Amino acid sequence: MTTRFGLLPRRAASSDEIRWFETSSCFCYHAANAWEHGNFVSIVACRSPCMDQGGLGSSVWNLHRWDLDLSTGSVSEHKLSSVQCEFPVVDQDKVGRYARYVYAACFSDQAKHMGSKPPTFDAILKLDLETGTVMQHRFEGGRRGGEAVFAPCREASKCEHAGVLLTFTFD
Repeated sequence: MTTRFGLLPRRAASSDEIRWFETSSCFCYHAANAWEHGNFVSIVACRSPCMDQGGLGSSVWNLHRWDLDLSTGSVSEHKLSSVQCEFPVVDQDKVGRYARYVYAACFSDQAKHMGSKPPTFDAILKLDLETGTVMQHRFEGGRRGGEAVFAPCREASKCEHAGVLLTFTFD
């Protein structure tokens, strides 16, 4: 089996102009971002090896990047992190353009609970796409949380990740 990404040009007159790019079999619920650069379109998303009707808590989810080559029609895929996560986001001012940092909610001890309980998240992940560095912030006191939103600092700053991550936690 294969998975296909459909790419519809921005100014397409009809759906007949969609281009299909095949890659290894997988399923994605949420994408962090996609951007065009040169002859490529890159996509960063959380990937599962299969679509599982059990939902988020019954499979393995990792950040991946796909590079769609507009010249050849080929796709290269790279696993970005082995940390199980979902709900990836980037600075909303960067959506559709390259964003160096990706943030996601980390599953709490997912291997132990795979498919037996609803999924919970106990940390936030920060991935640097340029260095591959992954940092995690675990919520204190056994708290659980959810999806994060990046709120950029509006002051003139050259630092792309200047801002704060907003999320909620509960116990």
